[in-house]
Amino acid sequence: MNRWPFRHGAALGIGIMVLVAVGAVALINATAPTSLPLGFAGEGVFVYEDRCSSCHGTYAEGTGVAPALVGPGAATDTRSMSALADVVRGGHGEMSGRSLADQDLADALAYLRELQAYG
Repeated sequence: MNRWPFRHGAALGIGIMVLVAVGAVALINATAPTSLPLGFAGEGVFVYEDRCSSCHGTYAEGTGVAPALVGPGAATDTRSMSALADVVRGGHGEMSGRSLADQDLADALAYLRELQAYG
């Protein structure tokens, strides 16, 4: 007597469906955009001072080493938060990428947005 509850074809079909479902979930997760948590400018000032100000200036006004991050035509004026996060993490021009926790990055970007808006 055959103790296997499924016929071989049914078991193979179920196995293929499970693999396709797992693959689809993995593909969705791999291509989903990463979103940052809500940033807090009050916390971002500390991250900015520690990780960015030595090159970009105390108030992101730019220096001889790195460009301004606020003011007319600055990157923070026209780029989305996601695009700015990509620049920070991946680097741009002379700047090498920076490794920051998601919350620290979101806070620093919120601080730059506030400088741009009220600077």
